[in-house]
Amino acid sequence: MLRPAVMWRKQSLGSHSLDGCRFVERVLTALQTLRLTGRSAMDYFEQAIHALRHGLSRPN
Repeated sequence: MLRPAVMWRKQSLGSHSLDGCRFVERVLTALQTLRLTGRSAMDYFEQAIHALRHGLSRPN
């Protein structure tokens, strides 16, 4: 399950800041969780961004 994250880090040379590292680790974790539960990553991130912009609670 870690293989896609490892391959991304090797190809992109990782991140150069702590904030960048945190962002990547959270997005990759969310993507893997969504894959395992059979949910659409695009739908989830669209809902999450909409909730953030409108002051709503994040999607489950």
